[in-house]
Amino acid sequence: SNSLQSYSAIDNSPFSENNYYRLHQFDKNGQDSYSDIISLNCASNNINEDILPISPSMGSVDVIIQGISGRSYQVFFTNVLGQIIINKEITLSEYQQNIRIYDLSFASGIYYIVMKTENKNISKPIVLY
Repeated sequence: SNSLQSYSAIDNSPFSENNYYRLHQFDKNGQDSYSDIISLNCASNNINEDILPISPSMGSVDVIIQGISGRSYQVFFTNVLGQIIINKEITLSEYQQNIRIYDLSFASGIYYIVMKTENKNISKPIVLY
């Protein structure tokens, strides 16, 4: 373009501290260039609540729960039909915690880890083999 253009982007999952960003520009003539790197500190009270299944090993499944320290969360382990196999209430002592969901053997297949927050349910698949 021969005129000034404005662009914007939103990082919906920034890290809780410093985040680094830069732009990569592609011109119509085939040239490209990078902007300077900027740093943004995203520490705030807006905590991203999430759950991350960790690859199962030795007959157990662990998850990383991310949320508000001191708050309780319901965590479910379900089969593909949505039937609850395990139900746990977890109170976080830190912003992010590693939690063991179970120490049992289940049949191979796809299962789901579900975390219930105040205003949403977060569901992530996990494959047991």
